[in-house]
Amino acid sequence: MELGLDIMFIPKRELAAPVPYAQYNLYLGHYPFYGKIGLGAIAELILGGHIAGYFRFGMEVDERFEVSCTIVPVGTEPNVSYTDLKSKKGDPGYVAIDYPYFAVTFVYKVDVFN
Repeated sequence: MELGLDIMFIPKRELAAPVPYAQYNLYLGHYPFYGKIGLGAIAELILGGHIAGYFRFGMEVDERFEVSCTIVPVGTEPNVSYTDLKSKKGDPGYVAIDYPYFAVTFVYKVDVFN
């Protein structure tokens, strides 16, 4: 089980929000290079309130660096639109999340417990 914190960027609004995640991983390969397949959930709770499930696959090097592709097929809609952070569900200006969405993730891991 992997627990972490992603940063969600909203370029049009020039905003960023912390997004905690929980993920189960399957590793393939040998140290220092691993193929990685993950299944998890994210929760953006500060800006609009959005929870989603995802698949992630990529490569990890030296148990420290990771490059992966994330596919988010399902999730909830935020309480306010991410385009203006004012329009609420049901308002004419509300823009829903277009599922599925995709992301490329670059990770540098820090072990805070050792």
